[in-house]
Amino acid sequence: MIVFNILLICMLPFGAMCYFNMTAYRQMPPLYILDDYDMCLDNIKQSSYCLVLGQIVPNETSSLWNQISNFSAVTKRHFRHDYIYFGVCLNPCKKLLHPFSPFRKDMLYAGKIHDNELVDYFTDINKRESDNRIVYDKIINTCINYKFNKQYDLQVRSFVQYCVQNNEPNKFDGLENTFMSLLGMLILLVLFSSYYDRKLKQIEPLNMQGYDFYKCPLQTRNETILTSFSLFRNYFRLVVPSRGELARDFRFLETFRFFAIIMVIFAHALLILKAVPTLNTEYAERTFYKLESNIFINGSVIVQIFLVMSSFLLCVNFQKSMALNKPGISEWFKLIIYRYLRLAPSLGFVIFLNASILPRLQDGPFWRHVSEPEYILCRETWWTNLLFINNFTLRKSCLHQTWYIAADFQLYIIASAILIIIARYPYTKKLIFGIAIIISFLSLGLVTYYQELDAVHQETPDSYRYLFWTNGDTIYKGYAPFYTNFGGFVFGTISGFIYLKYKTEGLNLKEKKTKINLILFASLPLPFLLLLSGEIFYQIEFPRPSIWVSLYAALFRNVWALICCSFVLLMSFKAGSILYKFSSMKVFVPLGRLSFQVYLIHLNVIRCLGGCVRQPVYVNNLIVTMYILASIAISFMVAFFLYLLFELPLTNIINSAIKSGESSKPKNIKTMHGSNKEETTET
Repeated sequence: MIVFNILLICMLPFGAMCYFNMTAYRQMPPLYILDDYDMCLDNIKQSSYCLVLGQIVPNETSSLWNQISNFSAVTKRHFRHDYIYFGVCLNPCKKLLHPFSPFRKDMLYAGKIHDNELVDYFTDINKRESDNRIVYDKIINTCINYKFNKQYDLQVRSFVQYCVQNNEPNKFDGLENTFMSLLGMLILLVLFSSYYDRKLKQIEPLNMQGYDFYKCPLQTRNETILTSFSLFRNYFRLVVPSRGELARDFRFLETFRFFAIIMVIFAHALLILKAVPTLNTEYAERTFYKLESNIFINGSVIVQIFLVMSSFLLCVNFQKSMALNKPGISEWFKLIIYRYLRLAPSLGFVIFLNASILPRLQDGPFWRHVSEPEYILCRETWWTNLLFINNFTLRKSCLHQTWYIAADFQLYIIASAILIIIARYPYTKKLIFGIAIIISFLSLGLVTYYQELDAVHQETPDSYRYLFWTNGDTIYKGYAPFYTNFGGFVFGTISGFIYLKYKTEGLNLKEKKTKINLILFASLPLPFLLLLSGEIFYQIEFPRPSIWVSLYAALFRNVWALICCSFVLLMSFKAGSILYKFSSMKVFVPLGRLSFQVYLIHLNVIRCLGGCVRQPVYVNNLIVTMYILASIAISFMVAFFLYLLFELPLTNIINSAIKSGESSKPKNIKTMHGSNKEETTET
């Protein structure tokens, strides 16, 4: 890693070199050529608007084609400019071709695109368009080529992705009706529960009728269940910090969650922005020449902080509540079940939303392009998400961001088994963690080497343009599987043991406060330098398989996890002075608690904001910043309601069920699942 960073420093002067000949650039066809969507479909007559993916036919005799080919060959930093999206209104197209002879039409027709990966994907996603492709393929391709050949002296092969008709029936299907019924029942439950909770408050003595009533636990199990959906009570559960020593020590983790989810939204907003029509596509391409952009281009590793925090809290809570009871297989299954119940309901709700009403939330020529993969795949492969195995079927699964939740769940199963073994046989701890650390490095290195993957997932302008990762072996095989993320969980669990050891011994860092704070603040640039080191793989094309590339891959993610663990441990012992005080501010408590719902819903928000454009939009730093800030703000607003109306109520009911069966459980097992908010921090 040191060698790679030395190379990086040597390359710093070259990181931002980007000289576009804009005169030549503008001679190339734009990536998006769209007819007016609303004017087309507002027609009184029956009308259709089709989104068509075009591929320019190679023509070595054309100087323009050679320019397009040479520019597109820089695939790590440029779009493929031979792939163009057309929005075609069919009525004017038919009118244009009406006087043409069959021979002339045949001369203009260039056939279908030759990219099997894209054709197979969109054929699978847009199944209901098979008839439109048969009927309109030749008409649309001929029409496009008449105009395109006239302007650029080139031909285009095409593939009809989908067509929208102005007379399409707008009826709700069974799944949509079911979702709307569920939503209506949920609202009624919230209203009833809130009313009942308010009535309970009114029968209390006058001195107990303030807001403090909603902060106190109720006396009976029935009252607790009936007020589970109460907006008043759930609001205070959201905003009031948990009490207890552990909760105070770990309050900074909510701040970590908040800023980590902000970075996730930032990265995903930029990702989706590449999939919607932009007028100045050179803006995105220039971004890939800027060294500082590597912080987000290679920022997929950021989610390791979630794995570190999850395993750290699992270890601490487990040791505090269960370790002394010598848990066995039955306790292990209970832990898995409780973890499943913690994650699955909210995940299921968002899947249900995507599979039902998502297409109705917006419209526009590109709306189905950005929403239909979610709509179709959530209907077909929802079970892979709910079984938490979708990180192995990422290409054909909905809610791509939930690969992390699947990996986290799988690693949770393994980590909890390890903790149970260590609790029963303490002498195995060093051996188990020694083997686990070796596996953490070997799994990444060996997978990278034998699968001939990139050292890091390299984001490119075209990599997610079609709403799935093209040429995505690195992300499918080297990024999403649980075994390539093993290090984060291993190091987080070890950090939990380290914290408990020194906490029990009464470690006091006050005597070394200045020295530790200097080390901490001096280390702050390390994560950014690590992310920037990915620039090497944009500058140099390493042969694969390569031992050096595999070594970097093994180090990159695990070193990042170790840095995260170091910060978590130091902050757990209140190191960091101003940084610790800032991270422990109460304002971040509700924002951190909303992070799970934000993680689930933010891509829907980003799609709705970006997927409704009618024509290619001009983008610059200010517009992109506003787009990202809007995505963050709306995601948190939606997450706020999902948390109050769905996640917290179900958590309350599950916790009530746990408490009712406590007599058959080891003592305090409930604290592992957030049922005792006074004492623990949620894992």
